[in-house]
Amino acid sequence: MSNKKILVVDDDKKVTEGVGAFLKAIGHDMLMATDGHQAMEFINKEKPVLVLLDIQLPGIPGMELLMTLREKHKDIKVFIITAYSKDVKWRCDEIGYDEFFEKPIELDPLIEAVQEVVSEKKKKEERRLVGTPKAKVLFVEPDIMVSSYTCALFHSKEFCKGEYEIKEINGYGNILETLYDYQPDVVVVYDTHDKVDNLAALVSQSSHKPKVVILHSMFPKHAVELKELEKQGIIYCNQNTMTDEEFRKANMKLIDLVDQECLKKKLVKK
Repeated sequence: MSNKKILVVDDDKKVTEGVGAFLKAIGHDMLMATDGHQAMEFINKEKPVLVLLDIQLPGIPGMELLMTLREKHKDIKVFIITAYSKDVKWRCDEIGYDEFFEKPIELDPLIEAVQEVVSEKKKKEERRLVGTPKAKVLFVEPDIMVSSYTCALFHSKEFCKGEYEIKEINGYGNILETLYDYQPDVVVVYDTHDKVDNLAALVSQSSHKPKVVILHSMFPKHAVELKELEKQGIIYCNQNTMTDEEFRKANMKLIDLVDQECLKKKLVKK
């Protein structure tokens, strides 16, 4: 898959960082503009394949940028990202766009739509075989950027062998309630401190017991701690990293571990 440029025109870090981390992981370039003039320069010079466009922009307004893209750069895909959907959607409909997302944005559907553009593949719903099982995975992660990045990689056939339904919660407060409502096959808990071990054990012993419980962390465990986790049926994944490349490899290690466990327990098919 060749390297492709994607322009994000927005000052919302949740959007730029979440999508940018995924793009970096699969080898694409992210260009970021915070106003209309800067965006226009990137569009003319860099020729991105996709523009994620916020409508409320300083400089050249987003609506004017959209008209320019549709008139002069018809080969560039455009995703609209806005908090003013009721006021602007009908105007965008008249001009034309490829996808429309309201703020606050759910990163998973956005990243899946981005992936379809950069990978030039059909939608997952179209290529999925009828009857193929999907494992339900719950990520418990306090850092929304980290969880969005990891979850996004699960949408990529470049990295995953099976089909997954992903849900993430950014904190530990409502984990048991989510466990009962969502009933995941796999729970992945990020360890921020020693007490999280108890939380992972609680998950593994709950009335809805997941088939796989994985605790991952940047803090290595001692042999005694690892044996105790093993007794509780909890799999530990060490992700101690120092650089961006190591961070990427650590996330791939976690994804591969979930993949292996789900395939082993026949929760998914290749």
